[in-house]
Amino acid sequence: MMTDFDKLRGSIYSTKGGWTVGGGIATHGHSLLDDIFAKCSVFQVMIMNVTGKLPERRLADLVEGVFICMSWPDSRIWCNKIGTFTAMTRASATTAIAAGGLGGDSTMYGAGTGYAINSFIESAYQKCVSPNNDSVETFVKENAYRGGRLYAPGFARPFVKGDERIPAMRRYAKKLGFEVGPYETLANEIESILSKRDGEGLNLAGYIMLFLKDQGYSIEEVMGIGAMSVTTGIYASYFEYINRPPEAFLSLKVEDIDYVGETMREVPEKPV
Repeated sequence: MMTDFDKLRGSIYSTKGGWTVGGGIATHGHSLLDDIFAKCSVFQVMIMNVTGKLPERRLADLVEGVFICMSWPDSRIWCNKIGTFTAMTRASATTAIAAGGLGGDSTMYGAGTGYAINSFIESAYQKCVSPNNDSVETFVKENAYRGGRLYAPGFARPFVKGDERIPAMRRYAKKLGFEVGPYETLANEIESILSKRDGEGLNLAGYIMLFLKDQGYSIEEVMGIGAMSVTTGIYASYFEYINRPPEAFLSLKVEDIDYVGETMREVPEKPV
């Protein structure tokens, strides 16, 4: 009996594309050099390589806007800090981007928050949107708090209330001709409630998740599209420190440390 392994054995099958030696490059049914090169943006190609479909230029432009807003040059941000320390070891920029990108794959900041955001908003969508039509306020009360503290993935930010990038992204989406879809509409209702209760609102990771879900993309596709959204800040931090002396970032001496441990004591002559 022939198994799936037997069918695949000895050959490579691809729905993405490939290179015919001396004969050109095919990508998702397009000729890379004849149809894509000099006609599409790198974000269109990136999204196509994730989803298998070439998106509209305006959608790719909006995703590019999210990348610009998501990552900025501040070495205090942990994925950027990785880029900074990588520079001080004199490792390559590629190493910094790869390592710093993993730093953004966290549960608090960057692309890694996507699964939690999706779970939270899908739960709200199933309960509050037709045919159930439960109260959004009731959902927030029962699901957006843990131990009395706000826990609503996609809403709020560490250290600061509000997200100044959201109005900018909403203006840009409107300028590009996008209408507000059902997921974003629901998020706006949740945001209105949280704003009155806690002064919190939608954050950028939540915005792009909801926007792309409204465009019909799956959670896996959204995660793929946003996978390296923290890279521009890593570039900045790496190249700011690559030519500085070692230990130039957050330099400290022993006397700078406020030690609060055990006081000085004699080492015993024999182990006790």
